[in-house]
Amino acid sequence: MLLAGNTSKGIYRTPAPDIYIDVTSVDELTTYSLNGNSLVLGANLTLTKIMDIFTSISQENVNFAYLSSIAKHIDLVANVPVRNIGTIAGNLMIKYNHNEFQSDIFLLLETYDATIVLVDIQGNEIGIGPREFLNIDMDKRLIKNIVFSGLDSSYKYLSYKIMARAQSTRAVVNAGFLLQFSGTTVQSARIVYGAINPEFVHATNTETYLVGKNLFDNNVLSQALDVLDGELIPDYVPPDPTPEYRKSLAISLFYKFVLNIAPDGVVSNRNKSGGSLLVRPVSRGIQQFSPDIEYSPVGEPIVKVEALTQTSGQAEYIDDIPDFPNQLYASFVTAKAVPNSVIVQIDATRALALEGVVAFYGVNDIPGENSFIPTGTWLSMHEELFCSGIVKYYDQPIGIVVADNNRLAEQAADLVDVIYSTPVRRPYLNIKDVLDANDQTRIHHLQTVVPKSKGTDIKHVIKGTFDIGWQYHFHMEVQCANVVPTEDTLDLYPATQWMDLNQQAASAALNIPMHKINVYVRRLGGGFGGKITRPALVSTAAALAAHKLNRPVKMWMPLQKNMSVIGKRIPLWMQYEVGVNDQGVIQYLEADLYSDVGVGGNETPSVTALFENCYNTSTWSFSTYSVNTDTHANCSARAPAASINVDASDVKLANMDQGYPLIEEFWDDMQTWGDISARKADIETYNQAIQVCAYKLGIEMEMVSVRPSYNVATPNSNPSGGSATSEGVCLGVIQACDVLLERMKGIREKMVNPTWADSSTDAPSAPLQYKIYGLCATEVEVDILTGQHQILRVDIIEDTGESMNPLIDIGQCEGAFVMGIGYYTTEEIIFNEDGQILTNRTWNYLPPGAKDIPINFNIKFPSNNPNPIGILKSKAIAEPPVCMSCSVPLAIRNAVSYARQEADSTQPKWYPFTGPSTVENTHLNSLNNYKQYVL
Repeated sequence: MLLAGNTSKGIYRTPAPDIYIDVTSVDELTTYSLNGNSLVLGANLTLTKIMDIFTSISQENVNFAYLSSIAKHIDLVANVPVRNIGTIAGNLMIKYNHNEFQSDIFLLLETYDATIVLVDIQGNEIGIGPREFLNIDMDKRLIKNIVFSGLDSSYKYLSYKIMARAQSTRAVVNAGFLLQFSGTTVQSARIVYGAINPEFVHATNTETYLVGKNLFDNNVLSQALDVLDGELIPDYVPPDPTPEYRKSLAISLFYKFVLNIAPDGVVSNRNKSGGSLLVRPVSRGIQQFSPDIEYSPVGEPIVKVEALTQTSGQAEYIDDIPDFPNQLYASFVTAKAVPNSVIVQIDATRALALEGVVAFYGVNDIPGENSFIPTGTWLSMHEELFCSGIVKYYDQPIGIVVADNNRLAEQAADLVDVIYSTPVRRPYLNIKDVLDANDQTRIHHLQTVVPKSKGTDIKHVIKGTFDIGWQYHFHMEVQCANVVPTEDTLDLYPATQWMDLNQQAASAALNIPMHKINVYVRRLGGGFGGKITRPALVSTAAALAAHKLNRPVKMWMPLQKNMSVIGKRIPLWMQYEVGVNDQGVIQYLEADLYSDVGVGGNETPSVTALFENCYNTSTWSFSTYSVNTDTHANCSARAPAASINVDASDVKLANMDQGYPLIEEFWDDMQTWGDISARKADIETYNQAIQVCAYKLGIEMEMVSVRPSYNVATPNSNPSGGSATSEGVCLGVIQACDVLLERMKGIREKMVNPTWADSSTDAPSAPLQYKIYGLCATEVEVDILTGQHQILRVDIIEDTGESMNPLIDIGQCEGAFVMGIGYYTTEEIIFNEDGQILTNRTWNYLPPGAKDIPINFNIKFPSNNPNPIGILKSKAIAEPPVCMSCSVPLAIRNAVSYARQEADSTQPKWYPFTGPSTVENTHLNSLNNYKQYVL
């Protein structure tokens, strides 16, 4: 295989060839020349180099000014590392081999009528168009050159790439338009679309219709849109966006192009903004805090001790641990079957026939309990290590393959043959499926809250539903574990937030005493709650293989398998009815709230407190339930949880519980600090522990070091979730320092001016419960024609008490909020009808990127705000800010409400939550209708 960047490996997982031939240094393929009205590019030029060439030439040659537009479009292709090695020929060959690929390069070449020069092994050259290229036999041929021709000023052109997030993802729809005019009359037209269906390239009927007509006449525009509507027939391949959205978006892009190129005075002032795309400036922000030096160095803004080690790649994680002698690797074999199927037979013959494959272990090979949530923990239900017969969810582990290396183990796992019987019913894949089936065996009542009173000033009754789904805990380190047999013990190295559970699970599954299992944890590459209970599945499976074979076994789950097997943030569905007065004060509220725990239930959320929040709930009546669906066991995650023409903030304030005076104080502060009134008018138009130890002992921070967690040194540990980690660690450090100081007291009393000061403050014996307050103001800009949005500004006032380290706490606050942005706008889990997760890799599951964060991101920690019962007067910070990120979809809905009102005044301004506010969700709920498109 001729190869340059090999970037397609991240998209299409094709078998590796026997031989790679590097063509990155062939001069004829990596140079360019400008000859008169022709620009000849070597086909192996990288996309980054092409951008530089196009930008330079467009500034020097007026006939090639359009190359600047192409360069800007290429900037939307993938990301900088990919563009630095990916080539124009490589991108075209992806399109050649996979016609469904939404190649921006192909679209640009076809739009601007470029020529692709091919050469065969005899040296014969032919020049063809991009569309012809897709159908030619490329055997013993390669792409040598790409040729662009100059365009005079009679041409108007633009191209678009609309994505589900700001960058580094494929197009929902991409489009290129090149029209030649004589005055306002179209002389020729090239209208090219990608991501409609694999066969669609040109809107030929629309191109033909436009020739000879005045495009800037509303009647012509209307008829052209009708013709375009007739020939756009999108396919539907889940999890891709729906045909309805892609068709509407494609029409909107043509309309946006027309608005952009229209002569001055043709487009109404009202519609001019529709001709432009959202333009994102460089991010900025203010971080305001007042360090408290009373407990110095606690309270000082100090860079995280491990920051440089981690960002430079020197920090060692589980997968970085060097292989031990005789090291083996394990991989899960998962059930490729509809939930409730029954395993009839498992045959590992083909897998075991591969050289280097050592063993297959299934449920019958487990010496003890078939569970990674064993008896003896505070968790209430068993969860199977391997499927015992009935498949509980698609991709449930049914065993493991053990091999000499990880790639071989993964390959062999796919070769285990499993026969299943057909289930008797379709699976329940979400809460609504269970409710519609009225399967009471799957609905579990948790709590009912009854009202203390009911108001009588009922002027408006609002009914609706709220539906929000899963979120993957996108940690940089996937689930993994290393297990090493020693002389008489097993040493476990799991990536876990809860050491004890991994120890107990391995002990129960292997039927060996707990004291023969040691657990070591140096650090995690992210947890977010996904590594509290779930790592025990991986470490117990690896421990089984290590115990059976008496050899070290490492288990590392590839991202796709990790996303398919491991549960996610717990979805929530609610049905409600609310009666309010004219000021929005709730007179009564009735609601049922359902949490989808999948096949699990060990991490059922406490919804009541989250729902009540800081509001007056005296008139509220609601019940909470957990629901079992036929999906993976969902688990803990970094927490969250208009119809009356009254400002939403006024409604919140009117229903505030007066028992929270700090909220009112922050509210008043936000009005001034966040410049809320003026902006509304415009719209209408890990250190903590080191610092604490240094403080308690009166020593320099450099004298304190952090050691890995080890269950012998820290037995009976609790999980490090719920934002309690920093406080728990710091409390432990304080108590340990107190013990140490007490032991040294006799010696220190005999010394003159001892190095360690004898001052020590009293500390509480355990963290107490307290309230955490926060306010957020979010401002967004929405492009109604595409569904895209920008977060213009976010102002957060976060109650941290007296922060132990403002730099780390600022980072926690920002990170939590941005994680919530992904949850509410871009991260969407989609199942097929069999229960298989289709969005299980970064090609189709999209956490937010650098250009999705707020453009202006301001955070303030109030000063003189001690927490009297907190550790050194501080409060938890890791999770609470996630709750405020719901302001982003609410702001989007506020913006869209104006478009809905204009599009159809008979429809309500508000539209319900039915998952994240993706570009598709926003566009379709804007009630877009091309029949309304005028100049």
